[in-house]
Amino acid sequence: FGGIAPGDISTNLMSAAITSAGASQAGDMMQDLKTGKLLGAAPRKQFIAQLCGICIGILAAVPVYFLFTKAYKLGGDELPAPAAQAWKAMAEVLNEGFGALPPHAVTAIIVAGITGIILAGLRQISSIKPYVPSGLAMGIAFIVPAYYSLVMFYGLVVWLIWKAIAPKAVEKYNFAVASGLIAGEGLMGIVNASLTMLEVKTLADLMLLIKTGPGQIIRYLWSFLQ
Repeated sequence: FGGIAPGDISTNLMSAAITSAGASQAGDMMQDLKTGKLLGAAPRKQFIAQLCGICIGILAAVPVYFLFTKAYKLGGDELPAPAAQAWKAMAEVLNEGFGALPPHAVTAIIVAGITGIILAGLRQISSIKPYVPSGLAMGIAFIVPAYYSLVMFYGLVVWLIWKAIAPKAVEKYNFAVASGLIAGEGLMGIVNASLTMLEVKTLADLMLLIKTGPGQIIRYLWSFLQ
């Protein structure tokens, strides 16, 4: 699409996003199928479940996207969208060249690339591998907002304390607790965005909202999304 529509940011960004999303989801689904095979699940039933998940995901993702973009500014502090910012920067570079980048950005890219290669090489040495930081983890920390890194750090501290107190419980419930926290954060994000749209700032506002009834709340949110 870059050759067909040069300089058209929307077309190139859309095609790149579709390609990236398709490849990412295909990788996730193949991993699910492999896991199911190892556990003895029927591939046909897994495929049907994935199709159902796609339909449910479409019905859920589109309204949630409109809810978040109505409640927050896309790319702002509440909804930073780091992946979208990275794609935006890539589209601007392809459209305008390296002149679209901030001063010294090219130098920073070269230094970061060399650092990543060095770290990857050092991690191949088994004697020092535990002490060499992950280049991927460092890269993510540079992309996401600071509070995400802080939350990860707090979670690590809690996990270490939990492991010291009850190592058997950590081994048994580690992934279940982590998955529940991730899912809970996502669900509470939807609730928080809804309350933001409804201008609920205090407990009194929340109590008044509850008294209006669920029907009024749903109609009010729907009027915002239209």
